[in-house]
Amino acid sequence: MREPFDPELPVSRLPGVGPRREAGLSRLGVRTLRDALFLFPRRYEDRRRLTPLEELQEGKPALFRGRVGELSSQRSQGKHRVRGLLSDPTGCLRLLWFHRPGVAAQLPPGTEAVFWGRPARFGDDLVCVNPEFWAGSVPQGEEWGRIVPVYPGTEGLPPRWLRSFLLSQVERCAPQIPEELPESLIRRRGLLPLKEAVRQLHAPDDEVRWREARRRLAYQELLELQVPFALRRRAAASLPPPVLRCEKGVSERFWADLPFDPTPGQREALRALEADLGGRHPMNRLLQGDVGSGKTLVALGALHLVLRGGAQGAYLAPTEILARQVWEVARRLPALAPFPVDLVLGGRSLREREEQAEVLERPEPRLVVGTHALLEDSVRFSRLGLAVIDEQHRFGVAQRAALAAKGRSPHLLVMTATPIPRTLSLALFGDLSSLALRDLPPGRSPVVTRVLGQKDLRRVLAFLRQELARGGRAFWVCPLVEESEGTGLPGAMQRREALARALPESCPEVVHGRLDGAAKAAALERFRSGESRLLVGTTVLEVGIDVPEATVMVVEHGERFGLSQLHQLRGRVGRGSSRGVCLLLSGTEEEDSLRRLRILERTGDGFRIAEADCALRGGGEMGGVRQHGDSGFKVADLRVDAALLEQARQDAQDWVDAEPALDSCPLFRKRLEERYPDVFRLLAGA
Repeated sequence: MREPFDPELPVSRLPGVGPRREAGLSRLGVRTLRDALFLFPRRYEDRRRLTPLEELQEGKPALFRGRVGELSSQRSQGKHRVRGLLSDPTGCLRLLWFHRPGVAAQLPPGTEAVFWGRPARFGDDLVCVNPEFWAGSVPQGEEWGRIVPVYPGTEGLPPRWLRSFLLSQVERCAPQIPEELPESLIRRRGLLPLKEAVRQLHAPDDEVRWREARRRLAYQELLELQVPFALRRRAAASLPPPVLRCEKGVSERFWADLPFDPTPGQREALRALEADLGGRHPMNRLLQGDVGSGKTLVALGALHLVLRGGAQGAYLAPTEILARQVWEVARRLPALAPFPVDLVLGGRSLREREEQAEVLERPEPRLVVGTHALLEDSVRFSRLGLAVIDEQHRFGVAQRAALAAKGRSPHLLVMTATPIPRTLSLALFGDLSSLALRDLPPGRSPVVTRVLGQKDLRRVLAFLRQELARGGRAFWVCPLVEESEGTGLPGAMQRREALARALPESCPEVVHGRLDGAAKAAALERFRSGESRLLVGTTVLEVGIDVPEATVMVVEHGERFGLSQLHQLRGRVGRGSSRGVCLLLSGTEEEDSLRRLRILERTGDGFRIAEADCALRGGGEMGGVRQHGDSGFKVADLRVDAALLEQARQDAQDWVDAEPALDSCPLFRKRLEERYPDVFRLLAGA
């Protein structure tokens, strides 16, 4: 009689799991029976076909059978090696094991055995190093004669034991796994039942069935992501927007007071935001724009509309550098001159916090620019009309909700200068409507980008010397604050000292995340004024620094940075009348890394760069499923599941509109609360 299925059964109560095995499983995130069933393989090995020895290929894993010749054991300098020769009617193959002295006893001469391994070439011979083997009349089963799953490894869990343990639990329990999705969605999308999908991901019959299983589980993960967004959109639609006394056409007056003409994209974006601010529901907008496209000005234009309407505005920036820059720009804008503009940073005294709280509680229109300090309980608004969050990828959903909670359903505008493909946009900002700025201010020349190697360091220094002599200024970015022993990666502190010796006329300054706000501000001011003409730092230089005289950006070990991050960094130069140059010093000759970096040589379009980055890292053939990553998915991959994400988004909205409490699927709701406990409470309005 089959035991009742209890998904919450601790793994310690499963057969074969003692304290040591329990600790190893826990390191893999497996604490319950359900965790074990949903720990999916990271890749697969096709061990269905025996390959004759003459058909073995260098570097290609294969299953092969043969007769073992005499094995010889050698020990030298503390290392143990076992060598042997395998033969079949088609040819021979050399075998080699390291640190496996017991192999010789397991494979006496003349033994017929089956092997799995990856042959490599040593000189003229193919050699298989440390192959798995099954001697004698071992039947086909878990280890060969099938597509064999390979699971994530950890100390204390031998791979064969983990595979045997997981497959036995799948065989025993998979038929009892209850369905978690509505039957209507399963029929609409032609999905496998959950129990069959779990079984096929662990022990696929073939690649077709594996793809069907992966699609089912990826869809469910994406649906779990999109349902909270749908709940948020539904909740927002039921809230009244802030009341603004704002006449039409105010946005055009904002541009009229500027000493330059905005781009067509900026005008169009502000008109769209003006329409949203006058709508019947609170605005929830994502404003995407490439580096230098003028998003900040559009956001300040929207805040101007709100202030003119009698409400207050908040601008949340991720760094003090960016917050100070936005504050300074806002104070200089003619349209904002009638309104107070405050700066709120961390490290304020109690008295300063109390004074700012008293000012903000007055109902008069004012703009507050700040960092995370804006999220403190002491910062309260009496009439928050619009909250702007810059560089949204540096804040979490909880922080976004915390800022919005400082008003009564205020309008919300989040911005990112890292252009992202639509699939990532829907995953990260699925509750927001998207607006993109694609054109750049007139007269701005594309930044010239070149990929170089560390061997070109002298050439780079010579070029810098010329640029500085012509009056330019330069940034130099390192991956670390200080050199780390054993990594070989340069640190900003040491690089600044080396540059001070090589280019003493540049008077280099250094900026990094460990400096306090006053020290950063002082270093930046010396760079802006020209007292220093070379600013060394880490990726803290990525945002919030606008120095028109800066013409050169040098990034060491560019392969260590994402393409979008490199695109952001090079956007710091070429903002004035002189051309900008970005030099990416690669620390590797690996062709894939260099090919990725050279994308930046060919295009300055951040949207194309983001798409290319996704395409380079896209999915291929059957090769396992995701277990880790920024997305938190086990199976879904946003780079290859665009169509599936669109389906999940539509289905989530339809489901929530028809059944906002998800009462018909308590197991799905439970999964949702487990996966996104804080987010779910925030988005559902709990």
